[in-house]
Amino acid sequence: MSSPYPPPHGQRPQWGPQSPPPQRWDRPGPGWGPPPPPPKKTPVALIVTLSLAGALVLLVLLGALVSAAGDSPWKERSSPPTQTPQGAEPSAKDVKVTGCEVNGLTMWPAADLEITNSTGAKANYVVSVEFVDAAGTRLGEGMAATSNLAAGQTAREKAQGLDQVSGKVACKVTKVMRYPSR
Repeated sequence: MSSPYPPPHGQRPQWGPQSPPPQRWDRPGPGWGPPPPPPKKTPVALIVTLSLAGALVLLVLLGALVSAAGDSPWKERSSPPTQTPQGAEPSAKDVKVTGCEVNGLTMWPAADLEITNSTGAKANYVVSVEFVDAAGTRLGEGMAATSNLAAGQTAREKAQGLDQVSGKVACKVTKVMRYPSR
């Protein structure tokens, strides 16, 4: 005959279906307690939005500073008239292409430039470069700039193109803007 009471702790009944040992209340098993906290999410959208908003604010401030100055620093200013061979701009003599290559990973062309200030005062330079193939077909363009270049000082800059090209390219300076530093 079976007892209506469970067997003493640690003993199992001798007949009937076997049941798992009872859960102890001081050691919760699986499923006990609150669920684990969800994994932390990185606020990628917030970071991107704030970065773009910051860039927009900087552009507005830069525009305000340029308009407050009254004269745009990007406008080409005329140099005193000088005679140059073959009608070239006087500032074009200040720029020399020292290297021309296509990056093997990005396939973007780049021109290494050496800019020498030949004037007697500080000057700023903006240089436009075009990238052409062996047949002379234009493949892309790039720009380089340097500012506050002292008289007689040389700067090395890179004009980076953003058009993907393949094969060899030639780099050709198309325009040089030189204007005095303030």
